[in-house]
Amino acid sequence: MDETVELLLHPVRWQIVQQLAQSPLTPRQLGRLLPQVAQATLYRQVQVLVSADLVRVAGEEQVRGAVEKTYALAPLLASPQDTVEGRRRQAMLVFALLQSDVDAGLSTAVANEPLEGLTLTRTLLHMTDEERVMVQDRLAELFTPLLAPRPGTRPHVLGMVVAPQPTTD
Repeated sequence: MDETVELLLHPVRWQIVQQLAQSPLTPRQLGRLLPQVAQATLYRQVQVLVSADLVRVAGEEQVRGAVEKTYALAPLLASPQDTVEGRRRQAMLVFALLQSDVDAGLSTAVANEPLEGLTLTRTLLHMTDEERVMVQDRLAELFTPLLAPRPGTRPHVLGMVVAPQPTTD
């Protein structure tokens, strides 16, 4: 199994990554969001994620004579290494975060009642490289106005993977 996935299978590390996917946080803020996790465990697991290059120090600030660090997800999600392994690690993290988002949406659902707002689909598209770029540009144009919260809106997560498939020619 991939080392990244093994690291993320730890429940506390997974919870930390889920929280940091929302925004950068200090250990104190993480502790408030994860009150069931002992502070020492939280610090230890953050350090495991930092050592694995999944979490980075996003800032430091002097607080009452001590340095308080702010942690964020590593650039792996935003700008992965453009290698096969870098993209594989990015895909694993994206899939794991999407699964977390689906689980969060399902956590409020009532058994055997219609579920609204969750769409899961997989579609095979046939397009040239130029068409793929056009689709990406149009999606960016469509979604950019929806990135900032506005009155009357609520957050939704959109996950998409565009992966070229081998040809059978």
